[in-house]
Amino acid sequence: MHVLWLIPNYYSFLVEEIQAMAPLVDRLTVVSQSPAQEIKGVRCIEIPKSRRSIAGVVDRVLSAVRLLAYMPVPREVKHLEAFQRVARAGEFLSRYIETEDVDVVHCHFAYPEGTAAFPYLRNKPLVVTLRGVDILTCESIGYGFCLDSFYRKTVGKTICAASRTTVASITSAQAVGELCGEAVDTRVIPNGVDLSSYSREVSGQAVIEKFGLTGKKLILAVGNLVAGKGFNYLIEAMGVIRAFHCEAKLLILGDGVERQELQRQIDDAGLTDHVILVGRVERGEIPSFFAACDVFVHPSLTEGFGNVILEAMAMGCPVAVTNTGVAADLVDDGVNGLVISKENPQSIADAVTELLGDEGKAKGMGAKAASAVEGGSFSMNSRAKAFVDIYSEIVTGKPNHVT
Repeated sequence: MHVLWLIPNYYSFLVEEIQAMAPLVDRLTVVSQSPAQEIKGVRCIEIPKSRRSIAGVVDRVLSAVRLLAYMPVPREVKHLEAFQRVARAGEFLSRYIETEDVDVVHCHFAYPEGTAAFPYLRNKPLVVTLRGVDILTCESIGYGFCLDSFYRKTVGKTICAASRTTVASITSAQAVGELCGEAVDTRVIPNGVDLSSYSREVSGQAVIEKFGLTGKKLILAVGNLVAGKGFNYLIEAMGVIRAFHCEAKLLILGDGVERQELQRQIDDAGLTDHVILVGRVERGEIPSFFAACDVFVHPSLTEGFGNVILEAMAMGCPVAVTNTGVAADLVDDGVNGLVISKENPQSIADAVTELLGDEGKAKGMGAKAASAVEGGSFSMNSRAKAFVDIYSEIVTGKPNHVT
Protein backbone atom coordinates (compact mmCIF):
# COMPACT_ATOMS: atom_id res chain seq x y z
CA MET A 1 0.00 0.00 0.00
CA HIS A 2 1.29 3.45 -0.97
CA VAL A 3 0.23 6.12 1.54
CA LEU A 4 0.80 9.83 0.98
CA TRP A 5 0.94 12.09 4.03
CA LEU A 6 0.43 15.82 3.58
CA ILE A 7 1.80 17.75 6.57
CA PRO A 8 2.36 21.46 7.33
CA ASN A 9 5.83 21.08 8.80
CA TYR A 10 8.19 18.50 10.26
CA TYR A 11 7.09 19.03 13.86
CA SER A 12 8.78 16.62 16.25
CA PHE A 13 5.54 14.77 17.03
CA LEU A 14 4.87 14.28 13.31
CA VAL A 15 8.40 13.01 12.67
CA GLU A 16 7.89 10.42 15.44
CA GLU A 17 4.60 9.36 13.85
CA ILE A 18 6.22 9.12 10.40
CA GLN A 19 9.01 6.92 11.79
CA ALA A 20 6.43 4.63 13.43
CA MET A 21 4.36 4.44 10.24
CA ALA A 22 7.16 3.72 7.73
CA PRO A 23 7.66 -0.01 8.56
CA LEU A 24 3.91 -0.69 8.49
CA VAL A 25 3.15 0.22 4.86
CA ASP A 26 4.76 -0.74 1.56
CA ARG A 27 5.51 2.85 0.65
CA LEU A 28 5.20 6.11 2.57
CA THR A 29 5.55 9.50 0.89
CA VAL A 30 5.49 12.68 2.96
CA VAL A 31 4.69 15.96 1.20
CA SER A 32 5.07 19.38 2.81
CA GLN A 33 5.56 23.02 1.88
CA SER A 34 8.55 22.94 4.24
CA PRO A 35 12.02 21.69 3.21
CA ALA A 36 12.18 17.90 3.02
CA GLN A 37 13.91 15.95 5.80
CA GLU A 38 15.85 12.72 5.66
CA ILE A 39 13.76 10.00 7.34
CA LYS A 40 14.70 6.35 6.94
CA GLY A 41 12.35 4.39 4.70
CA VAL A 42 10.35 7.47 3.70
CA ARG A 43 10.32 9.62 0.58
CA CYS A 44 10.00 13.24 1.70
CA ILE A 45 9.09 15.86 -0.91
CA GLU A 46 8.94 19.65 -0.67
CA ILE A 47 6.15 21.17 -2.72
CA PRO A 48 7.98 23.20 -5.38
CA LYS A 49 7.50 26.91 -5.81
CA SER A 50 4.97 27.83 -8.45
CA ARG A 51 6.38 27.69 -11.96
CA ARG A 52 7.02 31.09 -13.58
CA SER A 53 5.86 30.07 -17.04
CA ILE A 54 2.71 30.28 -19.10
CA ALA A 55 1.96 26.64 -18.23
CA GLY A 56 2.53 27.40 -14.56
CA VAL A 57 0.16 30.38 -14.66
CA VAL A 58 -2.49 28.25 -16.39
CA ASP A 59 -2.09 25.54 -13.73
CA ARG A 60 -2.51 28.09 -10.93
CA VAL A 61 -5.61 29.61 -12.54
CA LEU A 62 -7.18 26.18 -13.05
CA SER A 63 -6.29 25.21 -9.48
CA ALA A 64 -7.88 28.40 -8.12
CA VAL A 65 -11.04 27.88 -10.19
CA ARG A 66 -11.34 24.32 -8.89
CA LEU A 67 -10.89 25.47 -5.30
CA LEU A 68 -13.65 28.07 -5.60
CA ALA A 69 -16.12 25.21 -5.94
CA TYR A 70 -15.14 24.08 -2.42
CA MET A 71 -13.99 27.20 -0.55
CA PRO A 72 -15.64 30.55 0.18
CA VAL A 73 -14.42 33.47 -1.89
CA PRO A 74 -11.45 35.10 -0.06
CA ARG A 75 -12.42 38.57 1.15
CA GLU A 76 -9.46 39.43 3.40
CA VAL A 77 -5.71 39.45 2.78
CA LYS A 78 -5.15 36.56 5.23
CA HIS A 79 -7.80 34.53 3.44
CA LEU A 80 -6.23 35.24 0.05
CA GLU A 81 -2.80 34.16 1.33
CA ALA A 82 -4.32 30.95 2.68
CA PHE A 83 -6.15 30.39 -0.61
CA GLN A 84 -2.88 30.75 -2.55
CA ARG A 85 -1.11 28.29 -0.24
CA VAL A 86 -3.89 25.74 -0.69
CA ALA A 87 -3.92 26.23 -4.48
CA ARG A 88 -0.15 25.71 -4.66
CA ALA A 89 -0.34 22.45 -2.71
CA GLY A 90 -3.33 21.28 -4.72
CA GLU A 91 -1.59 22.00 -8.01
CA PHE A 92 1.31 19.74 -6.98
CA LEU A 93 -0.89 16.98 -5.55
CA SER A 94 -2.98 16.83 -8.71
CA ARG A 95 0.10 16.03 -10.81
CA TYR A 96 1.68 13.70 -8.24
CA ILE A 97 -1.41 11.56 -7.61
CA GLU A 98 -1.92 11.25 -11.35
CA THR A 99 1.59 9.89 -11.98
CA GLU A 100 2.19 7.87 -8.78
CA ASP A 101 0.28 4.82 -7.60
CA VAL A 102 -1.13 6.36 -4.42
CA ASP A 103 -3.71 4.32 -2.48
CA VAL A 104 -4.61 6.69 0.35
CA VAL A 105 -4.02 10.40 1.03
CA HIS A 106 -3.71 11.27 4.73
CA CYS A 107 -3.73 14.95 5.68
CA HIS A 108 -2.62 16.14 9.09
CA PHE A 109 -4.69 19.22 9.96
CA ALA A 110 -7.95 19.82 8.12
CA TYR A 111 -6.73 23.21 7.03
CA PRO A 112 -4.87 23.99 4.89
CA GLU A 113 -3.57 20.46 4.24
CA GLY A 114 -6.92 18.68 4.00
CA THR A 115 -8.44 21.48 1.96
CA ALA A 116 -5.49 21.34 -0.44
CA ALA A 117 -6.05 17.63 -1.03
CA PHE A 118 -9.73 16.86 -1.39
CA PRO A 119 -10.49 18.73 -4.65
CA TYR A 120 -7.56 16.92 -6.34
CA LEU A 121 -7.85 13.34 -5.09
CA ARG A 122 -8.75 11.71 -8.42
CA ASN A 123 -11.03 9.28 -6.59
CA LYS A 124 -8.38 8.40 -3.99
CA PRO A 125 -9.68 8.09 -0.39
CA LEU A 126 -8.87 10.89 2.02
CA VAL A 127 -8.13 10.56 5.74
CA VAL A 128 -8.03 13.80 7.75
CA THR A 129 -6.43 13.98 11.20
CA LEU A 130 -7.50 16.99 13.26
CA ARG A 131 -4.94 18.33 15.71
CA GLY A 132 -6.88 20.75 17.90
CA VAL A 133 -6.56 24.27 16.54
CA ASP A 134 -8.36 23.23 13.35
CA ILE A 135 -11.50 22.04 15.19
CA LEU A 136 -11.51 23.35 18.79
CA THR A 137 -12.22 26.96 19.72
CA CYS A 138 -11.83 29.19 22.76
CA GLU A 139 -13.33 32.60 22.08
CA SER A 140 -11.90 34.29 25.18
CA ILE A 141 -8.35 33.91 23.85
CA GLY A 142 -9.12 33.91 20.12
CA TYR A 143 -8.06 30.27 19.74
CA GLY A 144 -9.16 28.12 16.81
CA PHE A 145 -9.51 28.39 13.04
CA CYS A 146 -13.27 27.89 13.29
CA LEU A 147 -13.81 31.25 15.02
CA ASP A 148 -13.39 32.70 11.51
CA SER A 149 -16.38 31.94 9.24
CA PHE A 150 -14.12 31.57 6.17
CA TYR A 151 -12.06 28.86 7.84
CA ARG A 152 -15.06 27.28 9.57
CA LYS A 153 -16.87 26.73 6.26
CA THR A 154 -13.67 25.45 4.66
CA VAL A 155 -12.83 23.05 7.49
CA GLY A 156 -16.42 21.78 7.55
CA LYS A 157 -16.40 20.98 3.84
CA THR A 158 -13.03 19.25 4.12
CA ILE A 159 -14.15 17.02 6.99
CA CYS A 160 -17.36 16.10 5.17
CA ALA A 161 -15.31 15.16 2.06
CA ALA A 162 -13.03 12.79 3.99
CA SER A 163 -13.52 9.03 3.98
CA ARG A 164 -12.47 9.01 7.64
CA THR A 165 -11.66 11.71 10.18
CA THR A 166 -9.45 11.03 13.20
CA VAL A 167 -9.06 13.00 16.41
CA ALA A 168 -7.05 12.40 19.57
CA SER A 169 -9.79 12.96 22.15
CA ILE A 170 -13.52 12.69 22.71
CA THR A 171 -13.67 16.48 23.12
CA SER A 172 -12.44 16.93 19.54
CA ALA A 173 -14.84 14.26 18.28
CA GLN A 174 -17.73 16.16 19.85
CA ALA A 175 -16.55 19.36 18.13
CA VAL A 176 -16.59 17.54 14.77
CA GLY A 177 -20.18 16.44 15.44
CA GLU A 178 -21.21 19.99 16.28
CA LEU A 179 -19.64 21.36 13.09
CA CYS A 180 -20.53 18.66 10.59
CA GLY A 181 -23.24 16.49 12.12
CA GLU A 182 -23.11 13.00 13.57
CA ALA A 183 -22.96 11.33 10.14
CA VAL A 184 -19.21 12.04 9.81
CA ASP A 185 -17.14 8.90 10.42
CA THR A 186 -14.85 10.11 13.21
CA ARG A 187 -12.40 7.83 15.01
CA VAL A 188 -10.72 8.65 18.32
CA ILE A 189 -7.06 7.59 18.17
CA PRO A 190 -5.03 8.85 21.17
CA ASN A 191 -1.75 10.58 20.50
CA GLY A 192 1.31 8.39 20.69
CA VAL A 193 3.49 9.26 23.66
CA ASP A 194 6.83 7.64 24.46
CA LEU A 195 6.27 6.84 28.12
CA SER A 196 9.37 4.66 28.51
CA SER A 197 11.22 7.46 30.35
CA TYR A 198 8.27 8.28 32.60
CA SER A 199 8.76 5.67 35.29
CA ARG A 200 7.86 5.97 38.95
CA GLU A 201 11.40 4.78 39.62
CA VAL A 202 12.87 8.13 38.42
CA SER A 203 14.40 10.23 41.21
CA GLY A 204 13.51 13.88 41.77
CA GLN A 205 16.33 14.53 44.24
CA ALA A 206 18.41 16.60 41.81
CA VAL A 207 15.46 18.96 41.23
CA ILE A 208 14.81 19.23 44.98
CA GLU A 209 18.43 20.19 45.61
CA LYS A 210 18.73 22.57 42.64
CA PHE A 211 15.64 24.61 43.56
CA GLY A 212 15.98 24.38 47.36
CA LEU A 213 12.81 22.36 47.80
CA THR A 214 13.76 20.38 50.90
CA GLY A 215 10.82 20.68 53.30
CA LYS A 216 8.74 22.41 50.60
CA LYS A 217 5.60 21.31 48.75
CA LEU A 218 6.21 21.45 45.00
CA ILE A 219 3.42 22.35 42.60
CA LEU A 220 4.42 21.75 38.97
CA ALA A 221 3.04 22.97 35.65
CA VAL A 222 4.46 22.35 32.17
CA GLY A 223 3.64 23.97 28.83
CA ASN A 224 4.22 26.79 26.40
CA LEU A 225 3.74 30.18 28.03
CA VAL A 226 0.75 31.24 25.96
CA ALA A 227 -2.68 32.51 26.99
CA GLY A 228 -4.43 29.22 26.28
CA LYS A 229 -2.48 27.35 28.98
CA GLY A 230 -4.13 29.34 31.78
CA PHE A 231 -0.97 29.83 33.84
CA ASN A 232 -2.12 33.31 34.88
CA TYR A 233 -5.00 31.69 36.77
CA LEU A 234 -2.61 29.24 38.46
CA ILE A 235 -0.33 32.09 39.57
CA GLU A 236 -3.33 33.97 40.96
CA ALA A 237 -4.35 30.83 42.83
CA MET A 238 -0.94 30.65 44.53
CA GLY A 239 -1.87 33.55 46.82
CA VAL A 240 -4.77 31.48 48.20
CA ILE A 241 -2.77 28.23 48.30
CA ARG A 242 0.02 29.80 50.36
CA ALA A 243 -2.48 30.98 52.95
CA PHE A 244 -2.99 27.28 53.78
CA HIS A 245 0.41 25.93 52.76
CA CYS A 246 3.10 28.57 53.27
CA GLU A 247 5.73 25.99 52.26
CA ALA A 248 4.22 25.62 48.75
CA LYS A 249 6.34 26.53 45.75
CA LEU A 250 5.31 26.58 42.08
CA LEU A 251 7.62 25.76 39.17
CA ILE A 252 6.41 26.35 35.61
CA LEU A 253 8.45 24.70 32.85
CA GLY A 254 8.28 26.18 29.37
CA ASP A 255 8.72 29.39 27.44
CA GLY A 256 6.66 31.59 25.18
CA VAL A 257 5.22 35.00 24.36
CA GLU A 258 3.48 35.41 27.75
CA ARG A 259 6.65 35.04 29.82
CA GLN A 260 7.21 38.73 30.57
CA GLU A 261 3.56 39.29 31.44
CA LEU A 262 3.51 36.25 33.74
CA GLN A 263 6.71 37.40 35.47
CA ARG A 264 5.16 40.83 35.99
CA GLN A 265 2.10 39.17 37.54
CA ILE A 266 4.34 37.13 39.86
CA ASP A 267 6.31 40.19 40.98
CA ASP A 268 3.21 42.36 41.47
CA ALA A 269 1.62 39.66 43.64
CA GLY A 270 4.72 39.41 45.85
CA LEU A 271 5.29 35.81 44.78
CA THR A 272 8.81 36.21 43.36
CA ASP A 273 10.31 33.79 45.89
CA HIS A 274 7.49 31.29 45.54
CA VAL A 275 6.80 31.02 41.81
CA ILE A 276 9.62 30.32 39.34
CA LEU A 277 9.38 30.40 35.57
CA VAL A 278 12.05 27.82 34.88
CA GLY A 279 12.08 28.24 31.10
CA ARG A 280 12.49 25.55 28.52
CA VAL A 281 13.81 22.25 29.87
CA GLU A 282 15.35 19.42 27.87
CA ARG A 283 12.82 16.65 27.33
CA GLY A 284 15.01 14.09 29.10
CA GLU A 285 15.03 16.21 32.27
CA ILE A 286 11.26 16.57 32.63
CA PRO A 287 10.63 13.20 34.36
CA SER A 288 12.81 14.26 37.29
CA PHE A 289 10.55 17.31 37.83
CA PHE A 290 7.48 15.05 37.86
CA ALA A 291 9.24 12.79 40.37
CA ALA A 292 9.91 15.76 42.66
CA CYS A 293 6.45 17.31 42.58
CA ASP A 294 3.61 16.89 45.09
CA VAL A 295 0.87 18.08 42.71
CA PHE A 296 0.79 18.57 38.93
CA VAL A 297 -1.59 21.27 37.68
CA HIS A 298 -2.73 21.78 34.09
CA PRO A 299 -5.13 24.75 33.95
CA SER A 300 -5.38 24.83 30.14
CA LEU A 301 -8.42 26.45 28.51
CA THR A 302 -8.33 24.05 25.55
CA GLU A 303 -6.28 21.05 24.41
CA GLY A 304 -6.32 18.84 21.33
CA PHE A 305 -4.80 16.13 23.54
CA GLY A 306 -2.33 17.30 26.17
CA ASN A 307 0.58 14.84 26.21
CA VAL A 308 1.99 16.35 29.38
CA ILE A 309 -1.10 15.25 31.34
CA LEU A 310 -0.48 11.68 30.25
CA GLU A 311 3.20 11.94 31.21
CA ALA A 312 2.39 13.29 34.69
CA MET A 313 -0.18 10.55 35.29
CA ALA A 314 2.27 7.87 34.11
CA MET A 315 4.69 9.10 36.77
CA GLY A 316 2.04 8.68 39.46
CA CYS A 317 1.64 12.42 40.08
CA PRO A 318 -1.55 13.60 41.78
CA VAL A 319 -3.12 15.81 39.08
CA ALA A 320 -5.50 18.77 39.07
CA VAL A 321 -6.56 19.44 35.49
CA THR A 322 -9.24 21.17 33.46
CA ASN A 323 -11.65 18.97 31.54
CA THR A 324 -9.85 19.27 28.18
CA GLY A 325 -8.10 16.91 25.76
CA VAL A 326 -7.04 13.56 27.18
CA ALA A 327 -8.01 14.67 30.69
CA ALA A 328 -11.69 14.57 29.69
CA ASP A 329 -11.21 10.97 28.55
CA LEU A 330 -8.94 9.68 31.30
CA VAL A 331 -9.39 11.64 34.55
CA ASP A 332 -12.18 10.39 36.80
CA ASP A 333 -12.77 13.31 39.17
CA GLY A 334 -11.99 12.38 42.75
CA VAL A 335 -10.67 8.94 41.81
CA ASN A 336 -7.45 9.31 39.80
CA GLY A 337 -7.25 13.11 39.83
CA LEU A 338 -9.23 16.28 40.42
CA VAL A 339 -11.00 18.25 37.69
CA ILE A 340 -10.77 22.03 38.02
CA SER A 341 -12.87 24.73 36.37
CA LYS A 342 -11.40 26.73 33.49
CA GLU A 343 -10.35 30.34 34.14
CA ASN A 344 -11.05 29.88 37.86
CA PRO A 345 -8.22 30.55 40.37
CA GLN A 346 -10.41 29.55 43.33
CA SER A 347 -11.16 26.14 41.79
CA ILE A 348 -7.43 25.60 41.26
CA ALA A 349 -6.64 26.68 44.82
CA ASP A 350 -9.30 24.39 46.30
CA ALA A 351 -8.01 21.34 44.38
CA VAL A 352 -4.34 21.95 45.14
CA THR A 353 -5.04 22.68 48.81
CA GLU A 354 -7.03 19.45 49.07
CA LEU A 355 -4.21 17.37 47.57
CA LEU A 356 -1.45 19.04 49.59
CA GLY A 357 -3.47 18.65 52.77
CA ASP A 358 -4.03 14.90 52.47
CA GLU A 359 -0.87 13.06 51.44
CA GLY A 360 -2.53 9.63 51.60
CA LYS A 361 -5.36 10.71 49.32
CA ALA A 362 -2.94 12.36 46.90
CA LYS A 363 -0.73 9.27 46.68
CA GLY A 364 -3.76 7.04 46.17
CA MET A 365 -4.97 9.20 43.29
CA GLY A 366 -1.48 9.23 41.79
CA ALA A 367 -1.28 5.44 41.86
CA LYS A 368 -4.68 5.14 40.18
CA ALA A 369 -3.61 7.72 37.58
CA ALA A 370 -0.57 5.62 36.69
CA SER A 371 -2.74 2.51 36.41
CA ALA A 372 -5.15 4.31 34.06
CA VAL A 373 -2.30 5.21 31.72
CA GLU A 374 -0.76 1.74 31.87
CA GLY A 375 -4.10 0.25 30.85
CA GLY A 376 -4.44 2.46 27.75
CA SER A 377 -3.04 2.33 24.21
CA PHE A 378 -0.90 5.44 24.13
CA SER A 379 2.26 4.32 22.31
CA MET A 380 3.35 5.78 18.99
CA ASN A 381 3.22 2.29 17.51
CA SER A 382 -0.40 1.82 18.64
CA ARG A 383 -1.36 5.06 16.92
CA ALA A 384 0.41 4.11 13.69
CA LYS A 385 -1.28 0.68 13.67
CA ALA A 386 -4.67 2.30 14.16
CA PHE A 387 -4.03 4.48 11.11
CA VAL A 388 -3.04 1.45 9.03
CA ASP A 389 -6.25 -0.32 10.07
CA ILE A 390 -8.21 2.65 8.74
CA TYR A 391 -6.29 2.66 5.43
CA SER A 392 -6.93 -1.06 4.97
CA GLU A 393 -10.58 -0.69 5.90
CA ILE A 394 -11.03 2.01 3.23
CA VAL A 395 -9.05 0.28 0.48
CA THR A 396 -10.04 -3.38 1.03
CA GLY A 397 -13.23 -3.05 3.01
CA LYS A 398 -11.83 -4.61 6.18
CA PRO A 399 -9.22 -3.59 8.78
CA ASN A 400 -5.73 -5.04 8.52
CA HIS A 401 -5.16 -5.38 12.30
CA VAL A 402 -1.38 -4.91 12.03
CA THR A 403 0.58 -6.67 14.76
